[in-house]
Parts: sequence; structure tokens; C-alpha cells
Amino acid sequence: MKKTDELFQIAQTAIYNYSGDIDVLNSALGMLFTGHYYGWRFLYIVHLKQHKGTKSPIGFVYS
Repeated sequence: MKKTDELFQIAQTAIYNYSGDIDVLNSALGMLFTGHYYGWRFLYIVHLKQHKGTKSPIGFVYS
């Protein structure tokens, strides 16, 4: 139960302190809870498939 409380505290802090595009906040919170449920490996695979063949803002090309 403590882990869930920590997760909600992180989400609540992010919501209170964020000032920007609501879509970015929505994505970040969605990834937070999805990563908690499925684990980081799932997020890694989804993220790589989503960006395959594209170039990141820092110049990294996903292959």
C-alpha cells in the first residue's frame, strides 16, 4: 500500500507544480501509472516501437 501512496503523491505534486501543455502532463502521468503496472521493460519496448526510424531532439536516431 505504501508504494501506491508514493505514486499518488508523485502524481499530485506533478499536477500542482506543472505549468505547460496539458497533453504533456497527461502523457507523463499515463506513463507513470503504466510503468508502475507493467514495468519499465514494457515502456521501453513501446517507446522504441513508437519512435523507430525517427530522430530525437538531441540527435539520436532510433533504429
